[in-house]
Amino acid sequence: MTIVNLFPQDRPDHERRLADFDLSSSDFHTAFRPGLSRAVNRSKLAPPNAAGTDLYNDTFELLAQILVARGWRKTVAMGQPRVIHPHGKCQLALSSAHDVADPDQRVSPKTRRKGPATQRSLDADLPKAQLPLPLPEWVANDEDLPRNLKEAPLWFVLYEREGSFLSLELGRPAGMDASDRVVEWSDIIDIAPLDGVGDLAVFGPDGEGDIDVPVEPRD
Repeated sequence: MTIVNLFPQDRPDHERRLADFDLSSSDFHTAFRPGLSRAVNRSKLAPPNAAGTDLYNDTFELLAQILVARGWRKTVAMGQPRVIHPHGKCQLALSSAHDVADPDQRVSPKTRRKGPATQRSLDADLPKAQLPLPLPEWVANDEDLPRNLKEAPLWFVLYEREGSFLSLELGRPAGMDASDRVVEWSDIIDIAPLDGVGDLAVFGPDGEGDIDVPVEPRD
């Protein structure tokens, strides 16, 4: 399998590329804001991983609410929550990473350790004997999905938090290192960064933090 890193000097307009998947930077900003607020407002008494858990769990739930209202499907592939485009254009999973949206385009994002769900999405041609066997708790709940949805290409919504600032990208994973981190990408789409300074008051502890998610009837 040939791994290619695509980092051209002039990337195509990122919003146009997101629109090809019926997505926008605004969708991700709406999904990330509540979890970002909770993470930023955690006290020193919180467990060490509380802020990261807030950001991941709150964001995935709200992103799923936004997209399922548009006809996307939520599923779990071998323990990895995903949302799948209704026409199989892509399926999305969330992942924190280092070096997200680095201005040096020679530097690619590096995720934390990933499991067999990601591995199988990388190497469709790899012999099954070389892949980890799924444990019972990893069994996907997508048996009722059409084949075109099951085979939709996996993209990670990559995020890196520094205080109240989020760097964001959409990445198509292509290769993992010896520590099972995704470090190679066949494609990267920029997502506008989210700067929460002065933008998170509505989600603070004094407010309800409700989000209106538009619901449109399916055709």
